[in-house]
Amino acid sequence: MPRAPDPEAEAAAIAARTGEDAVAVSAVTGARLDALRGRLEPGRTAAMLGMSGVGKSTLLNALLGEERQRTLPVREGDSRGRHATSHRELFELPGGALLLDMPGMRLGPLADGEGIGATFADIEVLAERCRFADCWHRGEPGCAVTDAVDSGRLDRDRVAQREKLAREARRAEEGAAGSAGRAARNRRERATQRRYR
Repeated sequence: MPRAPDPEAEAAAIAARTGEDAVAVSAVTGARLDALRGRLEPGRTAAMLGMSGVGKSTLLNALLGEERQRTLPVREGDSRGRHATSHRELFELPGGALLLDMPGMRLGPLADGEGIGATFADIEVLAERCRFADCWHRGEPGCAVTDAVDSGRLDRDRVAQREKLAREARRAEEGAAGSAGRAARNRRERATQRRYR
């Protein structure tokens, strides 16, 4: 996964969205590792969850102070991490906290776009107010989504995440069903456009 351009700002944005604490740390430089260590209590177990290749085992090694868990370098072509952990393992950290390193999660193909609409319902509601039913939310005149981003009411990254997932869902649908999938998608898009008019 590519590095965040501004980790502190991203942690603050995550905290604001979720209502939970978020701490930006670096296993490479050691920045803010003490803040994370302070949240790990002796005798209590915490687990590391996340996508494959995001650096969970690298972070564990940094917290242990030694290279105990296998890691792989990022790919040169796209600077993404690679899946290295294949089993769950519990480690005792200095100070007595227990940390469970888990294999990375992998997303399966998206069945359809309905889950995307539910996950990003706030964007869907705004999209209903766009001037054009086929608005792409990329600066078209009268775009309620762009207006919300520009005014700070909506996070630009959230819109980008929605678009990325929507593209992946379309590709999965087209690949699975070929022309029948494209026809079904076109019918849904026409129905969506009629609903927004």
